[in-house]
Amino acid sequence: MRYSSVMSLGLLILCAGLSVVPQIAHAMKPDLWTALIRQSGKLAEDIPLRNLDDAAERIRKARMNKMDDLRPPHGIELMRQLEKGLDGADPNLLKRLDQLDEIDKSTALVLVRGSDQIAKSVPDIALRGRLIREGGTNLIVSSGLYGDDMVKSALRFQYALDAGSIAVPRGKRAVDLAEFSTALTHYGKGSIRFFHQYIKPNWKVWASSGLLTWWVIAPDHFQDTAGNLVQSGIETITELAGEVAGSILGGVIEGGGTALENFSSKVTEALKRQGVTGVIALILLLFGALLLFRRVRYFVMAPIRWLNREPRER
Repeated sequence: MRYSSVMSLGLLILCAGLSVVPQIAHAMKPDLWTALIRQSGKLAEDIPLRNLDDAAERIRKARMNKMDDLRPPHGIELMRQLEKGLDGADPNLLKRLDQLDEIDKSTALVLVRGSDQIAKSVPDIALRGRLIREGGTNLIVSSGLYGDDMVKSALRFQYALDAGSIAVPRGKRAVDLAEFSTALTHYGKGSIRFFHQYIKPNWKVWASSGLLTWWVIAPDHFQDTAGNLVQSGIETITELAGEVAGSILGGVIEGGGTALENFSSKVTEALKRQGVTGVIALILLLFGALLLFRRVRYFVMAPIRWLNREPRER
């Protein structure tokens, strides 16, 4: 009886210990992420790095939904790239990295790449520290997933913010660099496409009219997931940008013209391939489309409308 009690107590302690281990490992990860960012980004200890667990989760979601252009390496190559990004790191740090699973190593690589991109793009230590202090981990994640262009855009935004040239439209609030970095990758490649097609070429218009602030607060108001300008965005651009709205919306008009031109050329090619059959099919298609209009149906059916009447009694 005593033996079984001791065994039960031992199993209970073992189970409790096993349940605590994952929690300890999870608690240690933010410290590891912090060490990786400071090492690769050459950051001082007084620069705060917050919400690292949220940053890691954002990286995992981006990879899961294939929102980035990078193809993460695996196995030995993954560890090799981590060691390269952490050149001169403490061997104990590399040992801790080696004990992570593949998913966490891939997350670590994005953080290392992001910090390294910022360090290379912003050599000045004081400016780099301020950029990360203002942009937070959002900027590091965006740079790690999408490259140094995120850093350049962040610098431009921060300079404009310091100069007071980012207007705030009525009813909206001011935004900061961390929010801008999040909006820049809100829909992954779709948001980056929208930024490069509509905002970047017309930066002064977006900044001075308040459109940039509005986009940072509510990207969905201006774009869809693929990075296309939506109707509500067109209306707001017309309202806030006024006479210069055409410089922004010109891309939409040109895009529509190009799409129509491409469609016409495809139809022409199809007709050439199909010959007479294709022409007949096209005529029938157009005729069917015309029948959707009531007035067209009225005149088409006029010659045979008598067939639908009841015969007169004699």
